[in-house]
Amino acid sequence: MRTVTRIAALLTVVGLLVACAPAAPTPAPTKPPAAPTTAPAAPTKPAAPAATVAPTAAPKPAAPTATAAPKVKRGGTLRYAISWTYPTMDPHLNTAPDMPGFMLLFDGLMTYERDEKTELWKVTPELAESWEMPDKTTVVMKLRKGVKFHDGSELNAEVVKWNIDRWATHPKFYAKAYSEVIKGAEVVDPYTVKVSLKRPSASTLIVMTRATDPCFSIMSKDAFDKLGEEKVQNQPVGTGAMQFSQWLRDDRLILKKFPNYWQKGVDGQALPYLDEYVERFIQDPSVTLLELKAGSLDMTENVDAKDVAGIKGNPDLVYLEVPWTGSHYFTAAFNYKSDNPVINSLKVRQAAWHALDRESMAKALGFGIAKPHYYPYWGPGMLGYDEKNPKYEFNEAKAKQLMAEAGFAGGVDLTLSVITRQPELRIGEMAKAMWDKVGIRTTLESMERLAWISKIQAAKGEAFFWRQGPNPDSDLARRGLVTGAAANWPLYSNPEMDKCMDDGAAEYDPAKRHEIYKRCQKIMYDDAIWGVGYFMPANRAFHKSVKDVRLVWGRTDPKGIWLDK
Repeated sequence: MRTVTRIAALLTVVGLLVACAPAAPTPAPTKPPAAPTTAPAAPTKPAAPAATVAPTAAPKPAAPTATAAPKVKRGGTLRYAISWTYPTMDPHLNTAPDMPGFMLLFDGLMTYERDEKTELWKVTPELAESWEMPDKTTVVMKLRKGVKFHDGSELNAEVVKWNIDRWATHPKFYAKAYSEVIKGAEVVDPYTVKVSLKRPSASTLIVMTRATDPCFSIMSKDAFDKLGEEKVQNQPVGTGAMQFSQWLRDDRLILKKFPNYWQKGVDGQALPYLDEYVERFIQDPSVTLLELKAGSLDMTENVDAKDVAGIKGNPDLVYLEVPWTGSHYFTAAFNYKSDNPVINSLKVRQAAWHALDRESMAKALGFGIAKPHYYPYWGPGMLGYDEKNPKYEFNEAKAKQLMAEAGFAGGVDLTLSVITRQPELRIGEMAKAMWDKVGIRTTLESMERLAWISKIQAAKGEAFFWRQGPNPDSDLARRGLVTGAAANWPLYSNPEMDKCMDDGAAEYDPAKRHEIYKRCQKIMYDDAIWGVGYFMPANRAFHKSVKDVRLVWGRTDPKGIWLDK
């Protein structure tokens, strides 16, 4: 996707959020904010609410797939593979990134849709039929009537208030960096909820779409009251198109069609078109690819770059690239709380990032798809992204000089913790070779994902890396950057960064937000805690029988998928 259109998409979303606030400016989505000259003019009167009518037809694909038949077919089982496990079935406490099963089990208050003609994204209704923002810190939502949870209980304002309050107050809520702005929720009437914010937040509605995290799903309060927090983690109850059947931890999740789902398909009957959904955990991508080719799997996501050509050349398979999101591979960091003098040396950290040959990484590991990348958490199209921002370019001689200036001319020893999966292991080997060359003698430590998280959260790591990618709004990078945030893996804490991110969230003018987030990135550059290697666009691979694949930003939403078998 072109950079301009991606920036335009984000500006349009910001405009959508601000449209509900009388004093907010209205951005023009046709120009990138990289070189703003004047702030957009403010509207003279309050604009209409962000959404007023709910969609009734099944979601359309987010990008071209195999040609769909004029009529859908019902029935069948979609067999889907992912490379990470569910730590819990409680969506509010889930710590895994992209879980398609949650998109089937639960609904959100809003959803996030892409217009294929304009390439722009917008917040649209789901469980909330409409909403308005009478001021910058208040959202009033009208809920859809007649929606039932899988346990037969009713969706109403009291239930939604309970969910929102849990997002805001539960100490283990994974997306707390986003929800902490919520002051509280109030029942206005049986189907109206008012949400009060502690401060203006330009990304609040986008967060509620689940485009950034499935944590913002709506779960059954009745089920929670009856089962308790411990048991509900194994027996999820939502309003989604499918209901829970079985979860074999570290193996598979099985869901069955929910016959009383509120949303209709294009044939006028309740979604989903599928009868069953089986999501398998397969850690080895080569095994996933073999099963996909053999027909024992129907679909998977983010296949290895080395396998893309083979998928494209297979007449039975479809390759779908998702260029607006993906992974910043070798998004790496040092433990900010470490007492190790090596890690605490700014010049050693700078040397490590100058030692990365990103061009070579992208060519060797990206197989013609990846591109070198220099800005952790930010990508083209995000407010604040500007390739003129300072960056750590590859310079082996400078890296060695910095090591000598730091007093470590003889080299240092460092452990790099890597999640046991591909392509992380291959990336780790390449990064190790580059660091070894400048005197950062690196030992690779391969760990299962949950063990990796536990070690980092206990402040026992030295250096580590993970998958990270662009967000639909720059404010959403706060989960990895602000003090105490759940995905702040380096345990970084800088009041200047906290204030910078808060300033960006509170500002509704996109041109001003752009400059604020440039400042945030400069803080990251100066502290040199993070580094990054290359960008790999997201993808999906599936059999040609799989139709109408849709994504909510970077998350597969299978409820509109049907099988042409």
